[in-house]
Amino acid sequence: MQYSVTASAGLFVRRTPDTSTRENILGKAAFGALVRGLEFNADRTWLRGTVLTDQGEKTGWMSFRWLRVVEPDEPLPPPTPLPPILKLDWRLGANMREFAYYGTHEMPPTADDGLRARQLTVAHSIGMKTIRFWAPHHRFSTQSSIDQVGKALDVVRHFKMQAVICLEDSLTGAGFYIPGDEQFHIGPLGHLVKSYWIQERYQVHYLPFVEQMVRAFRDDPAVLMWELGNEFALHPQPAPEVKAAQSFRRFAEIATKLIKSISPTHLTGTGLVHFNHVHSPFEDRRAAARELYSIPTLDAVSLHYYAHDAEYDQMRIDIEIAKALQKPFYVGEIGMERDTGDRVAFLDREIRIKRSEGAFMIMPWNLDSAEWDAKIGDIFAFSRRHWDYQAVLDKLRQLAP
Repeated sequence: MQYSVTASAGLFVRRTPDTSTRENILGKAAFGALVRGLEFNADRTWLRGTVLTDQGEKTGWMSFRWLRVVEPDEPLPPPTPLPPILKLDWRLGANMREFAYYGTHEMPPTADDGLRARQLTVAHSIGMKTIRFWAPHHRFSTQSSIDQVGKALDVVRHFKMQAVICLEDSLTGAGFYIPGDEQFHIGPLGHLVKSYWIQERYQVHYLPFVEQMVRAFRDDPAVLMWELGNEFALHPQPAPEVKAAQSFRRFAEIATKLIKSISPTHLTGTGLVHFNHVHSPFEDRRAAARELYSIPTLDAVSLHYYAHDAEYDQMRIDIEIAKALQKPFYVGEIGMERDTGDRVAFLDREIRIKRSEGAFMIMPWNLDSAEWDAKIGDIFAFSRRHWDYQAVLDKLRQLAP
């Protein structure tokens, strides 16, 4: 991966990651100099790389706080046709947020390894083709998360299904977020705050995690899409400045370029509720949304909504722009709180409408088929412990073809 020096006075390149002495200085790289990264130290505060300095080209250690990610090492490959498994035919799916972490110490004994196959047996039996689950957990290292995602994809592949893999969560409540950025998860419900985007803090933990995760499954046919994250937004509200909104779009461009440089035949999506969550009221809503969705390496437009907070007017704008740009859109989450109305009728109506509007994929929240409480079915889920579980399954079976 390549980085750019952001220190206006230049950045020292050192033999060792140590600032206590000047004797280990190899040279100074100028502001804007490009660094080819080689390795990090244990706590990722120093990067070893090669860069042009005032003493010629040097390979040494640089303080990572004065570097930012630029273009990936390799140029993007030319566009290639998607293999048949990635053709965007209609598909119904389901969220299973915790799917990769069944059988770990973070889940109760009722959510054992075997729950993956039991869940997909139900999903497959009603005609579902896709599931959506989260890749990180804040108590797992990157390699441990890769191992868990690998176990999940083995089962997905066995059922000849595909996965939308969410690479981060803006919220912290469930624990499925990349560790290291806790100081930026201080918005409502643990949301990331706008300084995370403005300061480009995603370069420190997020991008290295994404690079390793995507590389591990770059050719896996069980992966349909890499989602940048779940429900990113600009906090605190209201009225985030234009700079924050522009910074988020810069993030989306950098992250999707990285993903597509590694995994060119897998789709990329935002995982947003809709664009208004990353929009400043001081910029034109349509023009700014078009700027985001026009990013060449961003493939699909995401929508989330529930019966109690559906913002149909905002979603309509995103759908119009997606169609104008000839990009697919999908509903990554849809649901209704139990005991607040007829959930079968709600899902029937909304799935039919969104499919008629052109959605290629719709994924209700959150399948819980466990015989005993496995802590995977909240008040919005279609859970075996909810009285309308079987009626919801029967309706989804009708809507799947």
